[in-house]
Amino acid sequence: MTRVAAIALAVAGVALGAIAQKQYDARWPAAPPRSARVVTSPSVSAPLSAEVAAIRFDHEPIWAYGFDRAPTPGDTALPQTPPSRRLRPNEDPDEQTRPRHVDGSDAAYSLVDVRDGQNVIDWFPGDHPPMPRVV
Repeated sequence: MTRVAAIALAVAGVALGAIAQKQYDARWPAAPPRSARVVTSPSVSAPLSAEVAAIRFDHEPIWAYGFDRAPTPGDTALPQTPPSRRLRPNEDPDEQTRPRHVDGSDAAYSLVDVRDGQNVIDWFPGDHPPMPRVV
C-alpha cells in the first residue's frame, strides 16, 4: 500500500512540476534565435562554428550573476586577485586585524583570517565532532 502511495506521489509531483514549468515558460516571450559565429583556430585549417548566446538581462535576476546592473558596451571585467593573508593597502590595518566575534560563539577571527582562501573559518567548533585527519 505504501509503495503505491509513493509511486502516486512521485507521478503527481512530476505532473505538477511539468505544469508549473509550462506556466513559467508561457510567461516569457520566446528567445530570439541564436546567431552562429565563425571562429578560426590557428591549429585548424577549417573554421570552427560556435554558438553565441545572447543573455537577456531584462529577464534575468542580475544578482545571481554577482553584479547589480547589466553590463554596458565597452565594460571590461577586472581580474580577481587570489585570496591571501596580506593586508589590503586601501583599508585600515587595525580594522583588518581586529578580532571579530559572532553571537553565541567563543571564536574570534580577524578579516585577514576570514579572507584567507586556504583556511576554513569555523565560528562554532563545539557544535560538531572533530574533522577526520584526511580533511
